[in-house]
Amino acid sequence: MPWLIVRSLRFKLYNSSYRGLRFGFAGGDGAAYTVFLLLPILTVLTLYLLAPFTHYKIKQYQHNNSRFGDTFFRFDATAGAFYSLYLKALGVLLGAAAIAGLFSAPKIGANAFALPDGSIVILDELVALTRNDNEILAVLAHERGHVEQRHALRMALQSSAVGLVMTWYMGDISTILATVPAMVVQASYSRDMERESDEYAARTLRLNGLSPCLLTDMLDKLEASHAARQSAAKAEGGSVLDYLASHPPTQDRAGRLCPAR
Repeated sequence: MPWLIVRSLRFKLYNSSYRGLRFGFAGGDGAAYTVFLLLPILTVLTLYLLAPFTHYKIKQYQHNNSRFGDTFFRFDATAGAFYSLYLKALGVLLGAAAIAGLFSAPKIGANAFALPDGSIVILDELVALTRNDNEILAVLAHERGHVEQRHALRMALQSSAVGLVMTWYMGDISTILATVPAMVVQASYSRDMERESDEYAARTLRLNGLSPCLLTDMLDKLEASHAARQSAAKAEGGSVLDYLASHPPTQDRAGRLCPAR
């Protein structure tokens, strides 16, 4: 694959010209295997957190080895700029989706989720379940745990792996970003991710003089709310997004958060 990519770039540029001067490509096979094979493998091994860097190295290889006549092009972008672009684009699209109607979403029901850019969305249906601000703080603490561990970003990149491979060659991230909003809302965090966020929430609540049992209370309410919605939907021959299917058993989480119960 890398060998073929190099040959195709050489052929394409050699057969392109402007005012009598031909373009050219001087990239070597060794560097091509690094950017088109080794880095994508490392990207998978790092749970796709390396994806913006890999995208950056591919563009750098392509542009720095391209020339017009005897003059080589120069790629001045930085890896940090690529990470910033990915995060900003994800944040803008997901924020737009939220503003467009996710803050009150009957089909989703009571829920909260963290966006890859660090924003946290709490739906109106969840707020309606709470008795006081402390219960909302418990939910925010849990979602903040997902932000600190970059769970949403990891899920977004993992779920769009095929799209990312295409964007490295096509140079356009808009295709995969268009699918991210619905994907993040329905993302199933792993049990380890949920446990990490629960532990973060428990520490945060204790540091603020609050009991981790507040989060347990909210988990019980969410479970009851979504179970009732599922039953009502089935009775009407419809369906709703299943919160319970994308989270570990509430009883297990409650046992860790509030052992005294």
